[in-house]
Amino acid sequence: MNISHQIKLIVLFFTLPLLLLLFHMVFNISLQDGYHHINGYYFLIVLGISLVSCSYLAITCYPSYPLKERLLFLFLILTALISPFGDYVLIPIIGCVIFIFTNPISRKNILTKFDILDYCWLIFTGYCLIHSFSIPTYDKASAIGISLAFLAYGFLFKIARYTILPPKIKKDLSFLFCAVLMISISFGIYHLFHKSHITLLSPLNISLLSQGFPGLASIFSRWPANTAGFLVMSASIVFYLLFFTQNASSQKVYLTCSLLVIFSGVLATETRMALLFIAGFLGLFLVLYPFQQFKKIRFIILLMPIALLPILISYSDKWKETLSNPFQQATILDRLTQYQYGLSMWNADNHLFGIGLMNFRYFYNSSGLSSLRVDFLHNIYLSFLTETGVIGLILFLLNIFVLFKMFWNQLPKIPAYFGIYFLGGLMCVGLVDSWFFVLRFSVLLFIILGFTLGQSERS
Repeated sequence: MNISHQIKLIVLFFTLPLLLLLFHMVFNISLQDGYHHINGYYFLIVLGISLVSCSYLAITCYPSYPLKERLLFLFLILTALISPFGDYVLIPIIGCVIFIFTNPISRKNILTKFDILDYCWLIFTGYCLIHSFSIPTYDKASAIGISLAFLAYGFLFKIARYTILPPKIKKDLSFLFCAVLMISISFGIYHLFHKSHITLLSPLNISLLSQGFPGLASIFSRWPANTAGFLVMSASIVFYLLFFTQNASSQKVYLTCSLLVIFSGVLATETRMALLFIAGFLGLFLVLYPFQQFKKIRFIILLMPIALLPILISYSDKWKETLSNPFQQATILDRLTQYQYGLSMWNADNHLFGIGLMNFRYFYNSSGLSSLRVDFLHNIYLSFLTETGVIGLILFLLNIFVLFKMFWNQLPKIPAYFGIYFLGGLMCVGLVDSWFFVLRFSVLLFIILGFTLGQSERS
């Protein structure tokens, strides 16, 4: 990477996230204490000018590639840069999909290559779609929409599986992704401990509101659990880059620093679900790992959770209560109530087909069992059992089994190990959450799984 190329990437890195932050704050302007609402059109103009400038820089970074490929690289770069800003990231992802399909080889592979995993997922999504029409629901549009989303996730999985990127763009994406994460997490932690509005561009009286929730939220989202979900997946990506790809010494240092910052952000979210993912991921790493590559690292990884326990306990009351008296916490008690209620509904209704996709939330929220409003049953296995019955759960688990077997058959290829670890982390999270019903998480996890499977098949 030459100096001019580095300068262009650094300009991209510093310019776009800042302007996106300002654009994000348009929707979080404080109207109290002297702060004023700023005309959103001004920011749209600034954002448009910055996007055009950044687009020009991104395209000119890769002069030796055809224009269509450079446009794809542009949207990939925008995806890396916008990744911390919630659902905004879906816009450049759509751009990536469009330009991937302009490549006839990629288009042919995605549309014509089908294996047992593709057929299993099509059967599962087909069942969910038919189920949404046939089983009475309070909101058929949501049930049909989530079924179509499952179909789209499988399509996204195939795109990630069969798309091949040049090594140069992959390195640039890694550099930008880690950089924007470190800056965003550092800002988020500062915002967390600042405990008040943060004023930026004081002449314009713009402030980023204090979220008022426990744990890291800030620019990532308005709820720490959403931030935690994004960060553990980001940590997995950086873990892959650090341990499963070839890197120079300076790159290893950079990736190690990135991983430490991300992990600090995960702890700052105070979210148990994130630690459960990490436990599943690293637990499989300890028992199933490439012996030649990770002889010494295994023992370091083994000591990390033990070393972190006293830090977690001293860091916050929530961690202390979780480790000492977990069943005294309101959120854990509510999850247990959800599980009992979901099982009772399944027992009282149609065991084969369940109560109807996306129906649990209506019954539970009107039951009076909890003051906390829920959008889904916080256990992916019980969720499919309760809402889609035994058939839906079996079809869902069949896809997990087939994917695990495909990764297993690729061993001892290095990317296959990572795929198994990541899948193990997702299965652990499934015990307490349902990421499949959250758009942003589903998009990211299907991309990671598809990319990892494709890498293991080609290596």
